Amino acid sequence: MEKEMIEMFIYYVLSLKDYEVNFDEKLIKDSKYEIKESEGNLKVFRSHSHITIENNDFKVIFNGNKINYGGLEAIMYKGDLYLDKLALPTLFRATTDNDAMIYKHFNNFYLASSLNPLYNPFTNAIKVKEESKDKVVVEITYSMIVGLSFSKFKIRYTVYPTNEIKVEFNYKKPLIAPSPTCIGMKFKFYKEFNDFDYLGLGKEETYIDRYKGVKYGIYESKASEEYVDYSIPQECSNHEFTKYIDINMHNHKLSFISLDKRFSFKYQNYNEFELELAERKENLPLSNYNYLTIYAINKGVGGDDSWGAPVHKKYRVGKKRYNMSFVIKIKD
Repeated sequence: MEKEMIEMFIYYVLSLKDYEVNFDEKLIKDSKYEIKESEGNLKVFRSHSHITIENNDFKVIFNGNKINYGGLEAIMYKGDLYLDKLALPTLFRATTDNDAMIYKHFNNFYLASSLNPLYNPFTNAIKVKEESKDKVVVEITYSMIVGLSFSKFKIRYTVYPTNEIKVEFNYKKPLIAPSPTCIGMKFKFYKEFNDFDYLGLGKEETYIDRYKGVKYGIYESKASEEYVDYSIPQECSNHEFTKYIDINMHNHKLSFISLDKRFSFKYQNYNEFELELAERKENLPLSNYNYLTIYAINKGVGGDDSWGAPVHKKYRVGKKRYNMSFVIKIKD
């Protein structure tokens, strides 16, 4: 009887037109994005609290004089603001059901440090290197307070006259501390900038231990549609192996393009702290913003069980230093 049922099922599947029974993909190295260095006339202006790098219609503005308020603050092109909130490091993501036991408490080590990354202009002021009129380098160091340990999260911005910003960040967890759930950078945009597309795995959410059931390609989405409606709000909406993400803004696209290796990202209505504090979906706030997070690593989600089994070791943040580099540019 069982054999007959299997044969009937196979016959039924084969009779369906254009029905995909299975698929397999292998990601290979593709062409690397290159910044074409060219002659320019970059200008650097310093005020009491800000550093502005300007190239005709393109401006990049850093805030660098207040404790806890330093970093990339604004990107302007042809009079329009594409970014006007601080870009900051993060080592925290919302707890998943599989983290609900002791790992949730470990995760809290990084909640406060990610909510308020410590920037101190007196001990680690923003460093500006005017290497030439063709390149300006800005280096920023944040102190991430993890328990009783301090660890440095370094971000390096290189501004080019081609209206491109190369972003490089790196971080290594303290020796005596639990591992963070992620290492990344977060950007905050107004809610009206809802539409985006990306080249990566999709359209469903993927994680480093949960991605082989989706396909690589170009996908269109909206930040307002990315939230995954689990019974309890938690970490969601991640996309692995991403080459670029383009956010529609001011009849242009604000583009984030991977350099040395692909990144993972999420772009949705809620930040990690709002998801963490909400007991039910009804408790999530009505936000005026969308949040983009680009990760060097975002821990797997596990699933062997939900009462103590950890995510497998190879899918966790290790003891090494993690690096990520990408380019921010505005596409006409």
